[in-house]
Amino acid sequence: MWTRADLKSNAKDVLRKYYWWALLVCFVGGLFSGQGVGELSINFGNIFNLNTNNNDFNSFDKSADFNSFFSSIDWTFIAPLIAFFVILLFFIFVLSITYQIFIGNVIIVGINKYFLEAKKDKSKFSNLFYSFNGQRYLNIVIAMAWKELFVFLWSLLFIIPGIIKGISYSMVPYIMAENPKMRYDDAIKLSMKMTCGEKAEIFVLGLSFLGWFLLGILLCFVGILFVYPYYYATFAELYITLRDKAISNGNATLEDFGIVRALTIEQEN
Repeated sequence: MWTRADLKSNAKDVLRKYYWWALLVCFVGGLFSGQGVGELSINFGNIFNLNTNNNDFNSFDKSADFNSFFSSIDWTFIAPLIAFFVILLFFIFVLSITYQIFIGNVIIVGINKYFLEAKKDKSKFSNLFYSFNGQRYLNIVIAMAWKELFVFLWSLLFIIPGIIKGISYSMVPYIMAENPKMRYDDAIKLSMKMTCGEKAEIFVLGLSFLGWFLLGILLCFVGILFVYPYYYATFAELYITLRDKAISNGNATLEDFGIVRALTIEQEN
């Protein structure tokens, strides 16, 4: 049975060797994965001039006739402008979703790959871009896209089902980091097996970092960056623990995690 204290202790042992490299991976990975992107701010002030009966906008107050107010607007000018901004925002939305699917999610798998390799003292910065290899890229894109879609659909049934399913599918990025050839549905099913009976503890583990992230926010948000290596390293330890448990319980095989293939390659070399 794993404990939060054990996972965090093991994570600290790894970070003692790789903390600054891990920090760099989290910083670069955060930029490329789309995390922390600034909000779009559009100022609509002074786009058009409003004319009241007194030709004085300041004379318009809460007691004014709103029908007269809206009828005074030149909609032949405003309507196309509104349509333009709606189309622009829709385009930005589609672009951000596309970026997240084909780049952001793939980078997240690379971040997890880095921390899994750090556990084996084999980590290197290039692991961040591990998923962009042509032989594994498309499969990882598909698996991560389906994972995010399922979580989103469950979230439509209110917040709690989304949280539960988010935890159920949380091991998918790690599974794909170790075995990028696995089908998306198999990865999701395997993640559900690994987290079965563990969801409450995983949820509490995530909550245990809340104080650190709040402290990071108080430090002008910059402090959050220094928390991420600790967070990723701890959840990498969780994945390794759940992986080994699934194998020992017969819920998964070594091949499911690409371990046998990796050992064979090492022996050939």
